[in-house]
Amino acid sequence: MRQTRILAVASAAVLDLPYGCTPAWWQLWKALYENGADVIVTPYRGQPVEAPWWRTYPNPCAREGAAFAGMRKLMNQLNVNPGADPQNAGVTTSDKVVQELVRRWVRPRWERHLDEIFERERRIDAVIFFTPPSSHMAGIPTRLRDRYDVPVIYYDGDIPMSLPEFGGMDTGFDPENGGDPAEYDLVLSNSEGGLPRLRELGARRAEALFWAADPELFRPLDVPKEYDVFFYGIGDKFRQGLVEEFVGEPSRRMPDVDFVLGGRETGTKVGNARPLGPVPLNVFARTISASRLSLNITRGPHASVFASSTCRPFELAAAGAAIVSGPHAGIERWFEPGSELILVSNADEAVAAYRALLDDPGAAEAMGHRARERVLDEHTYGHRARQLLELVGTSQATGHGGAPVRHGRRHGARRARAGTLALKPQAYYVASRAYQRARLVRATSHERRHIAPGLRILGYHRVAPVNDVLNTPPENFRAQLEHMLELGFKPVRLSDSLELLAERLEDSLFAVTFDDGYQDILEHAVPILSELQVPASIFLPTRIIDGDLSFHWYRDPPPALDWDEVELLARDGLIDFQSHSRSHYSLPQLSDDEAHDEIFRSKHEIEQRVGYELTSFCYPAGRYGDRELRLIREAGYRVGVTTNPGINSGGRMPRTLCRTMVYWRDSLRDFDAKVKGALDESTHLQRWIHRRRSQV
Repeated sequence: MRQTRILAVASAAVLDLPYGCTPAWWQLWKALYENGADVIVTPYRGQPVEAPWWRTYPNPCAREGAAFAGMRKLMNQLNVNPGADPQNAGVTTSDKVVQELVRRWVRPRWERHLDEIFERERRIDAVIFFTPPSSHMAGIPTRLRDRYDVPVIYYDGDIPMSLPEFGGMDTGFDPENGGDPAEYDLVLSNSEGGLPRLRELGARRAEALFWAADPELFRPLDVPKEYDVFFYGIGDKFRQGLVEEFVGEPSRRMPDVDFVLGGRETGTKVGNARPLGPVPLNVFARTISASRLSLNITRGPHASVFASSTCRPFELAAAGAAIVSGPHAGIERWFEPGSELILVSNADEAVAAYRALLDDPGAAEAMGHRARERVLDEHTYGHRARQLLELVGTSQATGHGGAPVRHGRRHGARRARAGTLALKPQAYYVASRAYQRARLVRATSHERRHIAPGLRILGYHRVAPVNDVLNTPPENFRAQLEHMLELGFKPVRLSDSLELLAERLEDSLFAVTFDDGYQDILEHAVPILSELQVPASIFLPTRIIDGDLSFHWYRDPPPALDWDEVELLARDGLIDFQSHSRSHYSLPQLSDDEAHDEIFRSKHEIEQRVGYELTSFCYPAGRYGDRELRLIREAGYRVGVTTNPGINSGGRMPRTLCRTMVYWRDSLRDFDAKVKGALDESTHLQRWIHRRRSQV
């Protein structure tokens, strides 16, 4: 397996420079290494830093950059350059000096430097610019692509602060300063809400890659509590009013509570809060653990643009902190307000939240535990590294090698497709997930559930490292199967379970099923099933496997299994195949003859390929009525498989089987609640929706 080699051109690699992203880069590079990548780091500012997880090349302009930074600082202190150039409004003489220096000296040296790296390494699979000044790199991405046919990515970790309308930064893309996102094959952003603006500025493709936390670096520590309410921030720019609202005013109203402020450039004294000064990275987790409560106060621009991630909530949550957060649009994208953190909008709400949590340490500790579990499930840098490798175009993260997607080329139509949500009925699936999530929150807040005897059938669709509402990431799929085995469930093939269901089951069994026959099951699910020795059943729509139809519910259909792959898997014996109709049309909407053809012919077509008699029919989209129940029986199937929730207890031969459907963003905690029966009872709303969707 060829190792993916990534060249990282980083804003900085040393921690003593005032760039807040650098600790995050370290954690992400480490996670890339842990996911099999060979990471090479060359810094734009400062010196390189060697580490066990990456290799380095020097900064070709390190001495000149340091000298110039010192000169510019001195000029600012002496007020040598107070005004703007009258010929270019807003552009100071100092800015013009920088631009000329970059054009004549910095950019040519970086071009030669990168050429030397490519010559020495011979193979680089992707170049990622980790937030160096985009205008300083103008022309270099195009040059690399043209010379070396390599994808070039820019990761802007400062959105929305780096956007022109928020004042911009030297890292951001601004038509006025020469930074052009169209030069890059992909622009990554810490902000989901900032993606449309990046596209407006010219980005060919823009995707969100949120901040996260390394759960080993940020972990709960068993230390005495020293502080009541802790806030850490680098500077108070864009949040001074919020710091006063959530620290200053509450500290005056609560004189018995010890408020502490950590960080650089926090400005003047805030209420009765005590300043801690800078908190080094190596003691940050300890300081969080030594605090009864921790605050997340997000700067105004990030708080106002939807899902603009910052490092802080992930770091606090990973360390098990009881988090009280100020306003942050889209924070529910990562954490459950009211369960994993508390959201407040003013000083009154803040005081009430502080008092309630300080008076009930057990509740504060439980909330911190839930927040850490959410990080472990969804928000570690391991998760982000796997997402990044997939976006770059490699599948290193899932243990499969392969060349990256090259600029302007198509490498194989049968790759699992990544990208944004692809389903046409997206609203239905997103709404279903939201409804399920609300029920899970309510269910898990009640008594602990136990494992009931019976057959628990797990329902999946895709397994791939892609963003799709019908998909389960491979790492989640593995964790879910391992969890079932750890809970004491015994794996069984669905067809083998039918005889067992004739009697009341005393054991806890589980069967794995896949709907539709996506090709990525072969690549990503089968190796895990084989390793864990868990059998599975795949329900096939035969016209899609024939190639006559595609997955018509997608705008950009992923590939399906073909009959050669079906026959190969059937011979192996771990996987068996059952029917999912011919065309995956909604059966209740078809005429009697059409429904008969879909149910009868699909059985014959699959049996001709696999050489055994089929026992089960899975209703497309879970839609069926009395007619479909009758046709299933007449066609010779023993049972119909539904999407109705529940466990199959046995005691008689059922006409239909219930399933536990697994959603794309189910955390392991959600999954645990489901397999213990949290959603087994259908609600009135679900039964009404089923009746409406099954009407002829």
